[in-house]
Amino acid sequence: MLLADERQRYIFERATSTGGVRIVELAELLNVSVETIRRDINILAEAGKLRKVHGGAVPFDSVAGSSAAVKRIIDHEPVYSVRAEISKPEKDAIGRRAAKLISSGDVIMLDAGLTTQALARAIRGVERVTIFTNAIPIASVLLDKLEAGDFDGRIVFVGGTLDVDNRYAGGAVAFQTLSSIYADKAFVSTTSVSADGFHMYNIDEGAITAKLISNSGASYVLAESAKFARSSSYKFAELSAVNAIVTEPSNPIAREILDALSDAGTEIIMADPQP
Repeated sequence: MLLADERQRYIFERATSTGGVRIVELAELLNVSVETIRRDINILAEAGKLRKVHGGAVPFDSVAGSSAAVKRIIDHEPVYSVRAEISKPEKDAIGRRAAKLISSGDVIMLDAGLTTQALARAIRGVERVTIFTNAIPIASVLLDKLEAGDFDGRIVFVGGTLDVDNRYAGGAVAFQTLSSIYADKAFVSTTSVSADGFHMYNIDEGAITAKLISNSGASYVLAESAKFARSSSYKFAELSAVNAIVTEPSNPIAREILDALSDAGTEIIMADPQP
């Protein structure tokens, strides 16, 4: 087992080389408790080497040069109730289009995004589907739809440490549970899309979403077109890691990103804004 200073040096070097570290992942990797890693990160943050973010830490260099970028990392995303009303028609359009990708008999996984919640609202007419999710609002929506007879199947809620702000179950328990689940299709959200990959504000949420992608036969990112013009602190997946992005046409997508998606072999599926 590493001594404290060796462990902290490793954490700093890993954060510097990868752009960020996640507490739960480090605890598993170094075979120590989550609290030990949290203390290490606090020491590194107090020394000015790392900046703490939700669920982990990033190097100061990754957010330097822009006060707006620093503010995004400190403040994270808007609260859930505010985000739920942002671009709602666009989210609904994406949800309707993504729902058409689900077939009877599928095993699917949904992460804790609001676009995946829109997908849950749009599911209908399929049978014998199994849906895994760690998102409390999505589980609630699916229960109502199952009771109403909109689809036939079962819902599996993946538990863990509850994130009050974002209303999902995360942490080590959720991550370990999801690591043992394999699905036909995963539908996931993202904070932003760049030519470099998919990004999140929340490292813990990003790590869970990355696990859903790697443990599925086909994966789809659901993202409003406005997210192609944003940047976030933590990259959780390469563009080539997913089969397609389901988006909508309300904002133009930069040529640089379109070219990067084409090079990665990632399809763009455009949703119809009309119901």
